[in-house]
Amino acid sequence: MIRKCLFAGLAALVVAVSANASTITYTMNPNSATTWTLTAQASAGDNFGIDYYAVELLGATTIQHVNVSPKISDVDAGMNYGFSFARSADNAPVVSAAQDSTGGGVAVYGLGQNAGTLKSSVPAANATAAGRPDAVGTYGVPLVLATGTNPANVYPVIGQTSTGFIFTQQGTGGAFGTFGAPTSVNIVQAGPIIPEPATISLIGLALVGGLGFRRRQKRSLKTKRREK
Repeated sequence: MIRKCLFAGLAALVVAVSANASTITYTMNPNSATTWTLTAQASAGDNFGIDYYAVELLGATTIQHVNVSPKISDVDAGMNYGFSFARSADNAPVVSAAQDSTGGGVAVYGLGQNAGTLKSSVPAANATAAGRPDAVGTYGVPLVLATGTNPANVYPVIGQTSTGFIFTQQGTGGAFGTFGAPTSVNIVQAGPIIPEPATISLIGLALVGGLGFRRRQKRSLKTKRREK
């Protein structure tokens, strides 16, 4: 009986710990030798998506943020969807924005967990702000926060002070639920770009061809010398 109670208590403890182990993961993704994409992802099953992010970037040449991470404005109702509040400018050293819970925003849950489009949340008859194409409100998993450039093969570093908030409870009818800091923030730095197998094969063939050409040249020179 005591063992059963002990196991039941341990099981309950494991469930409680896993239920509160919410994580935001920020990843620096190399696109080419001189370009990158910063993404964010929220763990599933223990929160209701990202409410706020603040990511310190060290060593970027340029940072595009304003027109990248999802945000859309409903002109008719004067309401914003997505990361519309306290939004940092392009090229700011800390990429940050929050969903607007001050009265001008509609809560969007599942950002960093589910793909979708903010346009689908706006009433069909309402117009959205000019100058921001509908595609801006489209988001995926992981969630794109910013893009930019860097010196060749030297990618920006995500600072250890980077932080964020997740929704711990969900509201109804577009209302904001409770939000707070996640249990942990996971940072994934950029690694070297590894060529695809086909590219490696082409490089190998080129090297083999180059060696063969050099050998033929050497043989030709030897033959000419002997003839002289």
